[in-house]
Order: sequence, then C-alpha cells, then structure tokens
Amino acid sequence: MSIVVKTIVLSHPKFHENYLRFIVNIFLENDYPIKFIFDMINSRLKSLLKRKTRRQANPDTINNEEKTMWFTIPFLLHLYIRSINKFPPFLIKN
Repeated sequence: MSIVVKTIVLSHPKFHENYLRFIVNIFLENDYPIKFIFDMINSRLKSLLKRKTRRQANPDTINNEEKTMWFTIPFLLHLYIRSINKFPPFLIKN
C-alpha cells in the first residue's frame, strides 16, 4: 500500500481526495476487503502525519550542514553533448 504514501507525498493537496477514491476503487476492483483497505490507508496516513510532526517538532534533528544534491541522467549521447557545457566541471562527479 505504498501507493497511498506516494499519492500523498507527490500530489498537490487539492487532488488527495480524488486520488484516494481512485486507490480505494482500484483495490475494491481487485477484491481486497474494504476493512483492510481503510485500515491500511488510515495506518499509512497516521504514520505520515507522525513523521512530519516529529520532524517539525524536533529542531535538534535539523542539520545546518549543506547537503549535496544528486540527480542521475541516463546516458544518451545527444543529451550528454547538449548538457556537458551547462554544468561547471567541478559539479560533475563520476
């Protein structure tokens, strides 16, 4: 049921209700018991809320160090040639 977590984390709040209804319908169509569906959704939502609240409430865990951000680009020759000059050489790590 990580689909619930992904839906909440990755979507805008105004779409949450529609997406959760969609998820419930998908699980119902796949013969999951309704009690199981709502129990799992509730537990996922509770864990998400506790995790966010804990992170916000405990400022000691916030690390002020600058974090290195990474992203991966699949190697496509034409993309590589176009992007090689866009990034300073010290930012590119192999």
